[in-house]
Amino acid sequence: MRLSLTTLAQKATKSYSPSNRTDWVLSWPGQIVIAGSQIHWTLGAEKAINKEGARGLKKYHQKLQDELNQTVEVYRYINIA
Repeated sequence: MRLSLTTLAQKATKSYSPSNRTDWVLSWPGQIVIAGSQIHWTLGAEKAINKEGARGLKKYHQKLQDELNQTVEVYRYINIA
């Protein structure tokens, strides 16, 4: 079981694409999405801080907020339909 979850998490994490995050979220089980999102959040936050400091982190926060809003809209649409 742990091996299959590890394999699934690795596949999901590798297939992550910020430009198509909504499809990615819908393509994988919820716990796998949470784990993969945390990995990519950490990588993105570190990159933003190293590149532009606090200003970069602020930009990254806005990007994440936009992604979250898009995901919420998709789930609202799914629940309505």
